[in-house]
Amino acid sequence: MAVTSAISNNNPSAPLYERLAEAIRTIREAEGLTQSSLASMLQINQATLSRFLQKGSTTPLPLNAITKLCEEFELNLPELVSADFTYRTLAERRQDEKDIGPRLPLSPKDLGDSLIVNPDAPAFNQYLRTYHCYFLPTRSGEDGLIFGRLTLEARKGICHAKFDLYINAAPAENVPADKEYSGFAMVSTSCHTMYVILYSAKIGELSVLNFRHFNLNLQPLDCRIAEVLTNSAGESHVPTVHRMIMSSEPILPEHLDAIKPHLLLNSDTIIISKENLEQLPFPHEGLKEHLPRLVKADTYYTFREKYILSNAEQVLPPAQAQQLLADFRRYSICERTNKVSADADDNLHQYLTELGYFRKDKVKN
Repeated sequence: MAVTSAISNNNPSAPLYERLAEAIRTIREAEGLTQSSLASMLQINQATLSRFLQKGSTTPLPLNAITKLCEEFELNLPELVSADFTYRTLAERRQDEKDIGPRLPLSPKDLGDSLIVNPDAPAFNQYLRTYHCYFLPTRSGEDGLIFGRLTLEARKGICHAKFDLYINAAPAENVPADKEYSGFAMVSTSCHTMYVILYSAKIGELSVLNFRHFNLNLQPLDCRIAEVLTNSAGESHVPTVHRMIMSSEPILPEHLDAIKPHLLLNSDTIIISKENLEQLPFPHEGLKEHLPRLVKADTYYTFREKYILSNAEQVLPPAQAQQLLADFRRYSICERTNKVSADADDNLHQYLTELGYFRKDKVKN
């Protein structure tokens, strides 16, 4: 009985095999490899590789050869069969990592005993995995969410970090990331904090992630809120601090709006206008009457900085106009710092657990 080829017209996987063949041709040409040397690297017969690479071929490529291809060129199958596949040589990618990741710019002697970089250390137990990440756009005026995937893995004695950024939609199969970052992670045992240093030599950007580190009975990390120091999107690229949710499970589309409030830079004191309070959807009518009675009502004004300055400059010298703006800031309600407390992490974890996430782990972390 004849066996239908994996790349025949009757096989729905045929377009993927055709993309794979085109990707292999691209890689071979970029790396300057002959068919013979590439076949030897993939541990297959050159004739098999040659037939597979011919356009319209019906010769399938062995699975072990595809796996070997991914290993040798540090790629994954979704990248290879993506319609938008582009290839940067190993030399180019390793040049990006030459100065920083996964190598550290500090020696173990510089780090001392409080900063742990060895991924085999107990501090990294249950932290080495891929996290689904969500944060608000850093470009002002935009709504929605930005998506990412943070992977922490052991590599050459360092906790290597890889962050893939997806701007327009959540990560999907065969969809390449819009931006890619590399780096490393370390744990401060004295501050109970994990730091992730990420960079992209391609776009000249460096970011720092900082989130609470805590091991509890070797339970896997479900979720955390991280503070992120980076640059804003757009032409300005000004320094920006924002929050990012890391989750070991992808958040379902119907729950994305529910996690947005956890990304705001709120403190434990919540200031809300009377108009917004009246529009707030109270799930219990009694609370709507009860909570406002517990506090003393006051009147607050909202000013734009440009509004203050433009009006002040019409009647005051520039120095006095700037002093007035500084005084407005001084007397305004403004937090001096933004902290992701244990309560903030626990509230997010409890909320997601109630929505059905992390049910397999009975102990909160």
